[in-house]
Amino acid sequence: MDLLQSEIIRELQLTEDQTVVETKQRVGIYEVMRLNSELRQLIVKGIPAEELHAAAVAGGMIDVKRYAALVLAEGLTSTEEVTSVIAMGD
Repeated sequence: MDLLQSEIIRELQLTEDQTVVETKQRVGIYEVMRLNSELRQLIVKGIPAEELHAAAVAGGMIDVKRYAALVLAEGLTSTEEVTSVIAMGD
C-alpha cells in the first residue's frame, strides 16, 4: 500500500442506468510532527518555530507542502484545491 492509498475516501454511487460509479471525495492534507528526544530538547531550549520545523523535516517528517505535492502527483486532488488552502510561495 502506498503512502496515499489509506487517505482516499471513496463513495460508490448508482447512476440512473444502475452502473456503479466510484467518486473520490476530499483528501486530507496535513503534517504530523512526532516528537523525539532531539525535538523535545530543541523545544525546551525555546528555538524559533522555523528551526524546529527544519529539524523535524531533517529527521524525516513530511511537511504539509511536500505532502500536498504527493497528493497532487497521485492525482487525488487538483492544483486549484491545494493552492486554495496552502500558501505555496514560502
